[in-house]
Amino acid sequence: MENWGAVTTREESVFYNNHMSLLEKRRALNIAHEFAHIWFGNLLTTSSWNQFWLNEGFARFMDLKAVDIYSEYDQTEESRFSTLQSALWIDDEPSINPLVWEMRKPSDAYDILNNINYDKGGSVLKLVEDLIGNDNMQMVLQTYIRKYQYRNVDSQDFVNTLQEFVNFNATDFLNGFIKQSGYPLISVSQIHGRKVSLHKTRFLRMDQAYRDGRFA
Repeated sequence: MENWGAVTTREESVFYNNHMSLLEKRRALNIAHEFAHIWFGNLLTTSSWNQFWLNEGFARFMDLKAVDIYSEYDQTEESRFSTLQSALWIDDEPSINPLVWEMRKPSDAYDILNNINYDKGGSVLKLVEDLIGNDNMQMVLQTYIRKYQYRNVDSQDFVNTLQEFVNFNATDFLNGFIKQSGYPLISVSQIHGRKVSLHKTRFLRMDQAYRDGRFA
C-alpha cells in the first residue's frame, strides 16, 4: 500500500530471485508503482471515486518510466505493449464503464476497481506523451503537481494543465478517451475510382458482436 512515507507490500512482491527474471521485473514495477502513488494519490488526491484513473493510470504510466531507467529491465516497450493489449481487451466489453463516469449510488464504486483504470489510463497518458514529446510531458506533470499539491483533483484539472502546453483542444482530445467506453474501428470502403468512404464504429470482439446481434 502507498501510505505516505511508509510504503508497504508483501514479501513476495519485493524479494529478489535471480532465477526468475520476469518476476523480478514485475517486482520492480510493483515497487515503482507504489512509490508513484506518493505523488499521484497522496500529494494529489482524487475528488471522487469516479476519478480513480488519476491515481492508477498515472501510477501505471510512471512505473514503466521508472523501470525503463534500468537497462537490465530492457523490456519496457514489451511492457507498454502488454499494458495496451490489456486495456484493449477490457475496453471492448460492451458493459465496461469509461474512465470517468457518473456514479449514482455508493455501490457503483465497486465497478471502478478494475484494470481499465490502470491499463487504459496509463496507455492514454503514454499516447499524450507520444503526441507532445517527453520533455513537454515532463513539464505538464511537474506543473500539474505543483499547481494542485495537497488538493483534491479531477480530470479537468489535468486537462487544463495540459492545455497550457499544447495548441490543440485538450478537452475534446482527452474526453474521447476518458469519458466514453471502447475504441473505434475504422472501416474504409471504395466508392468511385479514387474516392473512399470512412465509417467509424465502436470495436467489439466477435463473440460480443454476435451475442448482441450485430457485427463490429
